[in-house]
Amino acid sequence: MEKLIDFLADPVDRGPLVLQRDKERLYNPRTRKAYPIRHGVPALQASDAEEAEGES
Repeated sequence: MEKLIDFLADPVDRGPLVLQRDKERLYNPRTRKAYPIRHGVPALQASDAEEAEGES
């Protein structure tokens, strides 16, 4: 069975995202942007992206 994360993509570069459960966000290592997960729902609008300092 495929997981929802397999279908989600970054709204800017359309690449795959990495789930960071401990930080409750989806992370894009290529752009170093993170998208918050609010009340169990990913906020995947470009305006919701946050800079992810210190991530690799």
